[in-house]
Amino acid sequence: MVTAPLALDLLVEASEESSPAQPCVVLVRNDDDGVGVREHLKFFGEITARAAPAPRVLVRPTPGATDQTTFALDVLVALGKNPHVLAGEQLGASAWSYARAWLAAAQVTDLVVDRAHQLPAQRWGELGELAAELGCRVWLIWSGPGDSQAAMDSARGAGVRCASVMPEWLPWLLPVPVRPQQPDHPFSDTLLPLAEFTTFRAAARRHLPPHQFETVDRLYLDAAGAADGWLADHQHLRAEGREGIGGALAAWLRDDQLGPHQRPSQALVVLRATQAALFVGGVLLCWNPAALGPDPAARLCGTIDTRQRVHELYVGARTAPAAITALSLHLNQPPLYFDCWRLGDVATDGSVLNSPEVHRHKAPAYLSYPDHQAAIATTSGVTEIACAHPVRIPAPAQVLLAAHHAYRRHQGATAEDPFFADPTTPAEAATYSRLRSHAVRTAARLHHTPGWLHLDDCRYGADIGLHRRPSGWLIERGLSVHLLDPALTERVPHPVRRPPWR
Repeated sequence: MVTAPLALDLLVEASEESSPAQPCVVLVRNDDDGVGVREHLKFFGEITARAAPAPRVLVRPTPGATDQTTFALDVLVALGKNPHVLAGEQLGASAWSYARAWLAAAQVTDLVVDRAHQLPAQRWGELGELAAELGCRVWLIWSGPGDSQAAMDSARGAGVRCASVMPEWLPWLLPVPVRPQQPDHPFSDTLLPLAEFTTFRAAARRHLPPHQFETVDRLYLDAAGAADGWLADHQHLRAEGREGIGGALAAWLRDDQLGPHQRPSQALVVLRATQAALFVGGVLLCWNPAALGPDPAARLCGTIDTRQRVHELYVGARTAPAAITALSLHLNQPPLYFDCWRLGDVATDGSVLNSPEVHRHKAPAYLSYPDHQAAIATTSGVTEIACAHPVRIPAPAQVLLAAHHAYRRHQGATAEDPFFADPTTPAEAATYSRLRSHAVRTAARLHHTPGWLHLDDCRYGADIGLHRRPSGWLIERGLSVHLLDPALTERVPHPVRRPPWR
């Protein structure tokens, strides 16, 4: 049975969810297949399935199946993957590599395998290696006959502890996680005026009740202060024209200032405050809500900041299509320049893609076409290049990039190898046509194919003549960047330094 020091360690780790797990394999001796263990695993599985991807996973192996591919598919289903999508992907022998990648991306701390006595010795050894690789705890629920000692010997490896515990200990060693309650959002019932940024704050003061205006004004001043600080740090980019400062501004608005907000009313307040602060510094950020439909403020929010959209991308096992499509949706443009990133440019947790070296840029030829430049000039005024600035991925979508990062590491890729590699020659970057085909197929499965992913025949529209349809985060939100003479704005009161209107 379990030794006292290890039992104490397991209890401490179970009670402190933030504490890192220690790699170990724990055998739960449930020889009589007790009702208590079954009920506990039932509730445990229901809660973890709703929170997928979650750090605690319950795997229920397919009865009678002993091969690695079937067990890998069982692990993927336990991680929240759609079985029908998995069947269509035809993973074959690569299923185990994808399962390991998604387990690493989800940062799994507890992998619970029900009815582990039905698995062959080879699976037990792989689970022990998985515990060492991920630094997680593997729980083997032993509910039938068989040599449990052989299972422990197969799972035992370097740096992996092994123990056997009584089933009565399971509720304390592996408690059912509690889902946190989501508080009410302060902007859930706030109707804001669609006034220009020059009069927005005054209009909000007139039309909103005092308690709502106080909430709006606090967000307004914080956003204006952030914009003021950003502009002070990037004034040197004015020498490069609006392409130079506009590209950095687009990346900052997308990843930090405007894109992360999920409430349209909240995004509208941030936009108006940002416009006011940038105008004082000689940068005019125009917004054309008339081109965005009946609810223009909803278009200001990020494209993949919601868990629902990320879950639609998460249901498959192949990491490259999910990562490419998520990145394309986040940037609101086709997968241009995606071949610039190397594995070392991407954070392990998928949180950020750093800007690669300049010599890696491979600009598509059509960016120099006069008609394309004319279309850009009349829309946002900025040619958005994906790899020109760091790209910060929204928290819900980071698991998609992290899984592909882990999969490339399992393939043996080094820091200088391409992040999106050609499947036939992993040492070379994938071509643009292959990247776009991944994104098109995945977006079609989601029933959401934006204009910038349409085929060549659809890239020209009657609404814009024969000009190639431009794409970008600013364009999708009706935003454009213009530079003003700073001398013209010296007499304009600063939106942050000005006292609140009461």
